[in-house]
Amino acid sequence: MSTEYFSVAARVTAFAAGERVLTVGELAQQFRVSKKTVSRWRRRGLIGRRFLFNGHRRIGFLQSSVDRFAADNAERVQRGA
Repeated sequence: MSTEYFSVAARVTAFAAGERVLTVGELAQQFRVSKKTVSRWRRRGLIGRRFLFNGHRRIGFLQSSVDRFAADNAERVQRGA
């Protein structure tokens, strides 16, 4: 089972995550890529979890997961921008 599956069941708010949580849109803005590119990165190993943002379940990315993905995939991230 994926981490995302368990995060749906947990219903954790983004605020309660213990660190910054970025939405797909925020992540796309930060790296100056499209939301589609963020989706491709997810297929390549960027870990997303479902969080509650203002009562709505959305995919979010822990800052630590983003940092790790960017470090491990520096060329891919550079190319995407």
